[in-house]
Amino acid sequence: VFRDTTKDRALERKLQESNSNLEKQIAARTADLLTEQRRLRYGNFVLESIASESPLYETMQLITKFVADEVAVTSFGIVLLDEMNERLQL
Repeated sequence: VFRDTTKDRALERKLQESNSNLEKQIAARTADLLTEQRRLRYGNFVLESIASESPLYETMQLITKFVADEVAVTSFGIVLLDEMNERLQL
């Protein structure tokens, strides 16, 4: 007795492709969620720093580090200007 397994093999390939695609989607979504979780935790940390009335300089350092991390640069700074566009000293 012979059985044609061509359709079975095609279905198996489609199932493997679907599983592979699903695994890639899960990995991408997991990475997105981890990134968002990190952003939220750091944002919360900055907000807690502000709420605890930490010195402005410390809070600005936290914000500067967060922005530098987000745009993947090693150096980043924030300059505060007054109404006359003069640099504020912290």
